[in-house]
Amino acid sequence: MTRSTIRAAAVLLLLALCALAGCAAGPGAGPAAEPRPVPVPAVGSPGFPPSAARARQQLAALRVAWGEHGETYERGAFGETWSDETDAPGGRNGCDTRDDVLRRDLSGVRVGDRNPCVVLSGVLRDPYTGQDTAGAGPGSRRSTG
Repeated sequence: MTRSTIRAAAVLLLLALCALAGCAAGPGAGPAAEPRPVPVPAVGSPGFPPSAARARQQLAALRVAWGEHGETYERGAFGETWSDETDAPGGRNGCDTRDDVLRRDLSGVRVGDRNPCVVLSGVLRDPYTGQDTAGAGPGSRRSTG
């Protein structure tokens, strides 16, 4: 299942739930109804998630296109790299956005000796599994040039 297929299914599910719940198009578009629980259909379909063997088979069938679009990629088309020019929390504090986000999301943050803006390492609590994952080490800083 591709990401766009999953997204489309989620939108259709939300529309169906809205129709079942009697959602109106906007304020004053319909009579006010008492809030009531709506049964939520199970997410997924027969065969999803696939078995481990089926997942390995599907993964093996993927084509890896190394460098296929490297000739046309232009980093500058996506804006400045990790700018501090933002109105988000931490913006315009002298530290780039990447490090502001890492400081916000990691625990046990270790910063640089010479530049306290630079996050060297920390631990990320995965919100989906609840497990801690080591993150942001010096080797993980990607080149953005």
